[in-house]
Amino acid sequence: MLRMSEKYLNHSLLHSIEEEIVKQAVKTKSIYQFDDKVRAKNYGYNSNHNFYKDTSSTINLHNISVPLLVMNSEDDMISRVNNIPLHDILDNEFCTLIVA
Repeated sequence: MLRMSEKYLNHSLLHSIEEEIVKQAVKTKSIYQFDDKVRAKNYGYNSNHNFYKDTSSTINLHNISVPLLVMNSEDDMISRVNNIPLHDILDNEFCTLIVA
């Protein structure tokens, strides 16, 4: 009997967490806000700043030792040109960047 109530409690708690995430997601007006209010919180971060820092592929650019072509569109609304880690890419002889 105890297991049944624990299972129900966990399901109830999970359901309320999911409802809160959906409520937060609906309120967001941009991808940045969505990442801050939903994605970062879902992974245990207080804000998207540290979430972005810890999940960015740029932290591994210095480890690349095979040829890598990095391509980005000038008008990309998600991956903006001013956010490209230009120095990190240029410092690695295996990386080539194309922005078009």
